[in-house]
Amino acid sequence: MSQLKAAYLLADLGEDSPEIERLTAQARRFVELELPLLTRWLKAPTKIFDFGCGTGVISQALAQHFPDCQVVGLDADRIAIKESRKRIGTLPNLEFIQWSILESAPVPGSPADLAFSRLLLLHLPDPAAAIRRMVESLAPQGRLYLVDTDDRDKIFEPREPWQDHLLETMEKVQRVRGSTRYLGRELKGMLEQAGLIEANSQRFYYSKQAIGIPSFMEIMLPGSKWYLDQANLTEAALHDMLEKVRKFLIREDTEVKICVWHATAVRG
Repeated sequence: MSQLKAAYLLADLGEDSPEIERLTAQARRFVELELPLLTRWLKAPTKIFDFGCGTGVISQALAQHFPDCQVVGLDADRIAIKESRKRIGTLPNLEFIQWSILESAPVPGSPADLAFSRLLLLHLPDPAAAIRRMVESLAPQGRLYLVDTDDRDKIFEPREPWQDHLLETMEKVQRVRGSTRYLGRELKGMLEQAGLIEANSQRFYYSKQAIGIPSFMEIMLPGSKWYLDQANLTEAALHDMLEKVRKFLIREDTEVKICVWHATAVRG
């Protein structure tokens, strides 16, 4: 198996990092808008693994949606697990375990009916190896369900020069960290290459019209700032870019859509 390494941990950012709230807000939007795309594939699952569970919002939603199913939130990040336990509290069918996709040992409690991950693979230099690890955690006929981004499908209208600069900067930062933001379109092929069957994928768009400008800004602005900080821009350049993003978002005549891809397949 290829050696994996994590490229993004809250433990590296600190317990007071604003990323914690941004990722929590982002996960809540998933529960509101995207969770039905996942749950429609599941019929009375008995065990679900949520890989890279973050602050536990989606794990909690799955546990509540399937009260007879055991849900296990897995994350390498000790702060993420700490936040999950603190925010979610105790549910009889939900537990959080600090475990890394880099581990060679089997996932505790394997196998599961569903292995799920959201915005995990884009932070890994070898997402194909991570997919293989998740497949190993599945029972025969178990389902793997992946959600990840692809900035090639982002929409800004009208087009302005700063937009390409922002996206190029974000992808450059991701490449330096050994991973990519150009992943979503590739997920279906990666599932097929992992030997899974019945693979399919679809795009899902977040727009400021759909979720409202405040929610959209809550997700996009802090995320953009994190990437721009990593790019070591001057304070003036950082402020200028974030102002361009903010003003563009609040304008009534603009269209902004962020794309995530949903891909699923079955272990034969």
